[in-house]
Amino acid sequence: MDLTNQTFGQLTVQRRATRDAHRNQRWLCVCTCGNTSTVPTTRLTSGRTQSCGCLRKKNPGRPPQNTPQDTPKQDPLNPTKPTKRKFTPPKTRRL
Repeated sequence: MDLTNQTFGQLTVQRRATRDAHRNQRWLCVCTCGNTSTVPTTRLTSGRTQSCGCLRKKNPGRPPQNTPQDTPKQDPLNPTKPTKRKFTPPKTRRL
């Protein structure tokens, strides 16, 4: 698949770049702000990468999304107080 001269968001593909450690094809792209970046094919075609990062700088109002690991579980009886996790020691094998 040749993405040369195609535009994805603010990025215009210039040429192929080297493959990454997972053997994914990467592309050298030029952003409308003038910066260059290398982006994997999947991020371009899925729309996940739209710019070199300048859009994030222009629109800082969007807060980061909470992931399940970041959100503490709440006690169902007292929803304002997070649940304490009980320590369970690792199981040992008997010899």
